[in-house]
Amino acid sequence: MAMLFIGLNAAISVHMYNELGSGQPRTTKHAVAAVVAQSLAMGLVAMALVLAYCNNFVVLFTGDRDMQAAMGKVAHLLVATMVLNIMQPLISGVAIGGGWQALVAYINLSCYYAGVVRLSR
Repeated sequence: MAMLFIGLNAAISVHMYNELGSGQPRTTKHAVAAVVAQSLAMGLVAMALVLAYCNNFVVLFTGDRDMQAAMGKVAHLLVATMVLNIMQPLISGVAIGGGWQALVAYINLSCYYAGVVRLSR
């Protein structure tokens, strides 16, 4: 599922760049709104499915009953990170399409290294 949203990142980035380059900011605005709404809808459907079957879908990955019970308890955290991970590539693609590549690179590097420092503790 993540690859779908990374593909949308590239698509919206190129589409924005082309529309802004041709002097059509209104079309750009509608394209961004459409892709964000579509992705958010897909994320909310995935979120609803995970919450509805939070105790059952873990069976696909493990047969251990203790692990299944533990996963049922943290399903809400999984859902929150799913929705955030769906929106992050899109917002990044919008920023890149808008010409803010350097800012996006600095933000991504900062978040990566902040995560590495936090995990190393």
